[in-house]
Amino acid sequence: MGHAEDMRATIRRGRAAARDTLEHERCLIQAAIALLASGDAARVTMTGMRFGERILPTAEISARKKGVVIRPLWRPGGTRCDLAVEPRV
Repeated sequence: MGHAEDMRATIRRGRAAARDTLEHERCLIQAAIALLASGDAARVTMTGMRFGERILPTAEISARKKGVVIRPLWRPGGTRCDLAVEPRV
């Protein structure tokens, strides 16, 4: 394999890892929504998320359907956010 092929393979692996991380974080937030909606938790905060801002729009819709809300907790710099799942007030 040449240098160009190595670079393309590295890029493909990076993209696959990012997709896996995004899907994992989507599953985590859905589980947090379900946990709060069931009444088994008063608040759930998902921290250290890589794709919180990308998940936010669809998570807000899912949360609303379950009677809870998602609050973005913006990190310094405003480029990434953690997500808090809370009861609707």
